[in-house]
Amino acid sequence: MVVMDEDTVIYRARLHRLLFLRPFLWILLGLAVLAIVWVWPWLVPQILPDAPQGPLVEPWIWVPLGLGGLLLVVGLFRLVTHFARVGTTELLVTPRKVVFRSGFFSRQTIEMVNSKIETVQVDQSFLGRIFDYGTIVITGTGGSLEPVAMISHPRRLQQAIRAE
Repeated sequence: MVVMDEDTVIYRARLHRLLFLRPFLWILLGLAVLAIVWVWPWLVPQILPDAPQGPLVEPWIWVPLGLGGLLLVVGLFRLVTHFARVGTTELLVTPRKVVFRSGFFSRQTIEMVNSKIETVQVDQSFLGRIFDYGTIVITGTGGSLEPVAMISHPRRLQQAIRAE
């Protein structure tokens, strides 16, 4: 029989990697618009033979160039913020309590004693069931933990909490 310390981590839940999908889509869309602007000088003579030559002859070409750059910057910013969020958010299950930690500059830590936990609710969409992510809500006698979305393997987390 293994004797566990009360602070031994039984299960550690993290945010799902699918959280990075939207920033990558923003980046890909920005790169696609910039690629169209880049190949525009070679496309124009084939589409419009009478058009003047040169990559930036038309003043309106700056609009998609700016839009592509903006989409790329927004995607990169969201990617960095998602990396920070994933790196600083965790849900720990110990033999005595459940601990939720979040934040980098301002840290939020919520602890709930296992004996005070009433329900562990897992919400999964269709895609959540396919890719194994979901939202978990832990309700205790004194209140509830705010919903934590995009948790990887939420059923395992639920079983780990219920096992204690």
